Amino acid sequence: MAGAPLSVPGREHALLTLEPGARLPVDGTPGTVRAAIQVRGAVQRWAEYLLEGGERSLWLAVEQLPDGGVRLSRWSRTTADAAGIDPSRPVLRGVRLAETERGRADFEATGAFDGVQGITPGRGRLHYIDYAGPGVRASLERFAPDAPGLLGIGSEPGTPGDRTEERHD
Repeated sequence: MAGAPLSVPGREHALLTLEPGARLPVDGTPGTVRAAIQVRGAVQRWAEYLLEGGERSLWLAVEQLPDGGVRLSRWSRTTADAAGIDPSRPVLRGVRLAETERGRADFEATGAFDGVQGITPGRGRLHYIDYAGPGVRASLERFAPDAPGLLGIGSEPGTPGDRTEERHD
């Protein structure tokens, strides 16, 4: 991607529209998009990709920034029950989290979600709550009223291990 523009005014960034089967290296490790979730909120646009490659699967989030660039971050994902998190009093790894945003957004999920509870291919409306605390970001998403809440855990941009990049023109 060297030399290629990372955002084009009036056009959607290519990293927001990947489909299952797309090749996407992360930190130099070849990866393949196994499943994709495209999300559109009232003012936000983001995508979540389940990648296979290397030693294990991982989730990559691509968030559109107001200037047209994107922010990339790696996430781990589990059910909220398995993580032992109470959405009304969230504590994760001993860190009290503060709610930073909540809302609903339309989504389209495609690909193979085998082994991922609460997500199946199709379209729908998700509920989300974003949290932050010292050195940690988390997002609780529910893809259907009867589906389990899924907790995504990432680190604040710029902290070791997160490998978050903000990409602009």
